[in-house]
Amino acid sequence: MGREAIVSRTFTTQKVTVMAVNLETAEVFNDTIVLPKVYAGDKLMKKVEAVYNNEQHKAVQIVDTATVETLYGMSEDEFIKSAKVLDPKTRKAVEQ
Repeated sequence: MGREAIVSRTFTTQKVTVMAVNLETAEVFNDTIVLPKVYAGDKLMKKVEAVYNNEQHKAVQIVDTATVETLYGMSEDEFIKSAKVLDPKTRKAVEQ
């Protein structure tokens, strides 16, 4: 019997270390988040603030950033069970 068919895709993400402040204790600390795309300059900080800031903590500065490429995969059976059917022309989900 042959190998199982796999659906795969490489995603580029951005690992960002941010200097943050705990809004309750005023403690300053570094935290790491992963963004699903790669951003630069002001767009990076705006995205970090949108994703990270809440009532407990706030990002104040970017400390470090790295681009990470990761290959993901799953069997065709898993893919068909989990994926949404898309319209080939619009690439939007089709109601089932």
